[in-house]
Amino acid sequence: MKIHYLKLALGFLIVTIVVAFFTPMAIELKVGVVPFGIFVWTFIVVAALVPFSALPLYLIITNWLGLNYKSVLIAAITSTVTVSIFFVFPFSFERSVVNGVVFAENGIVTLAGYIHGFVRLLAMSLVGFIAGNVFYYFASIGKVKLTN
Repeated sequence: MKIHYLKLALGFLIVTIVVAFFTPMAIELKVGVVPFGIFVWTFIVVAALVPFSALPLYLIITNWLGLNYKSVLIAAITSTVTVSIFFVFPFSFERSVVNGVVFAENGIVTLAGYIHGFVRLLAMSLVGFIAGNVFYYFASIGKVKLTN
């Protein structure tokens, strides 16, 4: 039983690294090399948020549905999207313009801002999908038993 907890802890650590690596790409909507400094700060933020977001959702959902592929994916995507809502929408900006597109004006988010936010939220759900697959791999190591 203790090995199971060790695998889960290792899974959460690896997933924290994976999410910290892919989150800047998802927020920027561009695949590329993430500067090491941004990766480190993203890792610190993700590591601080995991005990308050991903872990409780994982425990609730796997308790409800059991530890299986579906429940792990639901927990990973839900926790990633829930936390990302606070980072992907242009809240409280006086004015936000990117490439000539106005996302916020006078503190009010425009339709283009909401659309851009939802696209970034969709990208973050993809990060959650990747994280869920990685976590399920580490959580399920050694569970398969061969029978004759």
